[in-house]
Amino acid sequence: MESLPSARLLLLVNYRPEYRHSWGAKGYYTQLRIDALPPESAATLLSSLLGAGADVAALRPRLIAATEGNPFFLEETVRTLAEVGVLDGERGGFRLARPLDTIQVPPTVQAVLAARIDRIPPDDKRLLQSAAVVGKNVPLGLLQTIAELPEETLRAGLARLGAAEFLYETSLFPELEYTFKHALTHEVAYGSLLGERRRELHARIVEDIERLHADRLAEHVDVLAHHSRHAERWERALHYLRQAGARASARLALQEAADYLEHAVVAADRLPRTREVLEQLIDVRVALRGPLFNLTEFDRLRDHLSRGEELAREIGDDLRLARIIAGQAHYYAIIAGQIQQGVECAARAVAITETPGAHPFAANARTILGQAQHSAGSYLEAIATLRANAELIQREQLHEPGPLGFPASLASRTWLTFSLAEVGRFGEAIATAEELVREAEALAILYPFYHAYWALGAAYLEKGAHERAIDPLRRVERIALQADLQQMADNATGLFGHVYALAGRPAEAIPLLEAVTLQRKRRNAFTRQRDMLYLGDAYLRQGRVGDALSTVVRALDLARSSGRRGREAYALKLLGDVLIGNDDPGAAGARYREALALGTELAMHPHIAHCHFGLGKLYRRAGKREQAREHLTRATAMYREMDMTYWLEQAEAEMASDRPIVGQTDGP
Repeated sequence: MESLPSARLLLLVNYRPEYRHSWGAKGYYTQLRIDALPPESAATLLSSLLGAGADVAALRPRLIAATEGNPFFLEETVRTLAEVGVLDGERGGFRLARPLDTIQVPPTVQAVLAARIDRIPPDDKRLLQSAAVVGKNVPLGLLQTIAELPEETLRAGLARLGAAEFLYETSLFPELEYTFKHALTHEVAYGSLLGERRRELHARIVEDIERLHADRLAEHVDVLAHHSRHAERWERALHYLRQAGARASARLALQEAADYLEHAVVAADRLPRTREVLEQLIDVRVALRGPLFNLTEFDRLRDHLSRGEELAREIGDDLRLARIIAGQAHYYAIIAGQIQQGVECAARAVAITETPGAHPFAANARTILGQAQHSAGSYLEAIATLRANAELIQREQLHEPGPLGFPASLASRTWLTFSLAEVGRFGEAIATAEELVREAEALAILYPFYHAYWALGAAYLEKGAHERAIDPLRRVERIALQADLQQMADNATGLFGHVYALAGRPAEAIPLLEAVTLQRKRRNAFTRQRDMLYLGDAYLRQGRVGDALSTVVRALDLARSSGRRGREAYALKLLGDVLIGNDDPGAAGARYREALALGTELAMHPHIAHCHFGLGKLYRRAGKREQAREHLTRATAMYREMDMTYWLEQAEAEMASDRPIVGQTDGP
């Protein structure tokens, strides 16, 4: 639902009235309420259920009024009236067996179902309740072990429940399986059991699975996690919920992973506060980092990290504390935009993991330090950190996976690629990204694939080779959608928006960039500021100078308040472009010079070339040909040295033309 603004897609969903969602305020959401059947349609349905007899005809308006035309409620009410003897005969040919004024209709469909369940024979009721504990889908073998009935008796009971339309067969291979006719039927049957009996049956299911499948429990860990939690066997629940969460994370079932792991937190909180339990509780909170980040549940992520830090300090576990602090560094630098705090946290995590000697987590801690340095605009420091990290991984064989199983060696070089591109070392950046692609292919895991192609596409885009960026970015988009990584799909959308702008198609770029920049709740600071600059650039290319100005000023304010100096340099340069379009050459020149000074300090060579290009265009417009040629000559020399062909051609065209070309901009 969150990613719809950037997709050409019409999605229809339905849900019961008690479901709560947050879509109502979204401009692309329209609600079509499916009302109860109107009286004439309800009467048609009742004619097929009751028949055409004159006596039952008088019952129809009463049933329609009592059920408010809900078809499931109507069907269940007719079935109930037949079971209690109010109606004689068969479906489609009933007759009233009692006076109409003595008939009582239950007030809710739940009450109808509960009454029906209460009327079936006690043995069948116990069997139905046991099936409800197993789940909505009920494998025969598992039901047989907890029902403790002879096979013949069990099958006879299931046949009766099928005839009463509570259950029906749904699968014959590899094992006979039943399912409840309706989710509401399952809920009511489950709710009719006393809590103690429910817990007892759940516990028996866990024991039976452990006994029957002792040699392959990993295949049943999701079921074991569910039943051990509902059995309130907290030690087992913690064990199985952690395993289920890890499996779900590995296949990028992120909401499922988060649910399992947060249930594991609850299970751990129910156990005695031994050191072993607290260690597991910290590890679960660390494991939640990947799913919650990618689900954009940033507040929950922050709270889990904060609580994890308290626990790690409580038990004096420095290495677990380092994991938590590294997660906080990522939160501050990438999500919250509190760059300095992120760099400081990452440095502390590195210091802990390397004292007294290297620890497997040291590679992850250094990766996050490199990320934080990159976010701060300290690109040369990031390159040094991430290169040293690669040497550390190779020397010490540190291969501990990061969030979602992403190896630190790949994560580190992803950010190394970004930093190399920022300083104009495109040959190294692209070679590093291509190596990442090969390693991701060997791992055959989606998350590394995503980052490898993101690194490659971003490097080409930074170089201005937007046509070369299309294929890797298409792969990024496909992987994100395949894995339901909504935030990552938005990331690809923002990058594609800039591709369209560079290709001279701002009208196609703007809707994409507007969509992703509006998704503030799930946009981290790293990509949100970038996409705001992309949007300002696209507005300018379409001649919407006012929109460009307000967007770039907001982006500049955000960059400065968060300490993201590289983004600040881009915003200053783009603001100069906008001010040329706004006929304010004096202010434009001041912004260009600020951008040039900051870019020089940060060694952002592509950006420095763009600043010279902008100043050259500005001076040409002012008629200062000598100064214009000086800056344009510098820009073309730098573009040629960095093999930035797209920009080189534009700068050379500017030098060869007597007519100033205004409003051409670079991207962040």
